[in-house]
Amino acid sequence: MSAAPLVIVVDDDASMARAMGRILEVGGMRPLAFSSAEALLAHLPADAEGIVIDVQLPGMDGLALYRKLRALGAAYPAVFVSAQHEAEARVRALDPSCVFLEKPFPGRILLEAMKRLLDEAA
Repeated sequence: MSAAPLVIVVDDDASMARAMGRILEVGGMRPLAFSSAEALLAHLPADAEGIVIDVQLPGMDGLALYRKLRALGAAYPAVFVSAQHEAEARVRALDPSCVFLEKPFPGRILLEAMKRLLDEAA
């Protein structure tokens, strides 16, 4: 893992994406935000090491995005976020190693989850 791992943030709520990006940045990571799955897929960075994905995205949802990334060979450690608690079961069915956080959540929880996932992937 590089000194400052690149972590992708995909959330259509710009203020939420900025807030999560700031949290990751404070934790020593380099966040790169996208407002949709399609925007990320059009400009997929080769050096990303982790991803934070909103489950409810316009167009391709977060779960479909994660499946697409895995099909492309980009199986990043992932934290899924959603305001809907029932999304957790769908995330667990997709990949039990992913972390699910229900919005709103304390910033430290996001940071701890991503750091743990990155450490486990290293």
